[in-house]
Amino acid sequence: MNLKSDWKLMWRAAPLAVALALGACASIQPSERTLKGTGNYSATVTRAIENLQPSCVELATRQGQVAFSGFITNAAENGHLATVVLQDSCAKPVQGTFRTEYRLKDASAGGLRGDVTIKVDGVFELAPSAGFRSRGYGTVVGTSGGLAGAKGTIQVLSQATATTSVVTYFVEIHPK
Repeated sequence: MNLKSDWKLMWRAAPLAVALALGACASIQPSERTLKGTGNYSATVTRAIENLQPSCVELATRQGQVAFSGFITNAAENGHLATVVLQDSCAKPVQGTFRTEYRLKDASAGGLRGDVTIKVDGVFELAPSAGFRSRGYGTVVGTSGGLAGAKGTIQVLSQATATTSVVTYFVEIHPK
């Protein structure tokens, strides 16, 4: 074993090893182009409630139309939502979890147009003095057109009282 010749061989091979490692890392880097934006949305829904055990726990489903504005836009007639809510009213404040799926046809996001599916999971609280407040996090997947293959994340905050409602989102989308 000759340490001097082994060292020279390793020194000559180092640039190749670095190049191979960088090439491997380049294939798993996120998309160079990330589209980011904020906006609001509003929905019109119908609701069904099922009482569970104990009777102060409810399973609610909501279905309806949704219209996004801001970074993501769509016409209300092209936006559909389905939500499942598990609500605990056994103690104050009322709280629970939700899972919502939004299907937007012919939507626009960051200048790209196509169909999008958004899935959001979150938690909420209903307090008499503060009204309804929720927060959620989810995924965005483009399914057609210029958004086909796009993937991203969305964060959602909402506040509502008996007379007003505001839902705000922040989204990051990586086009294909």
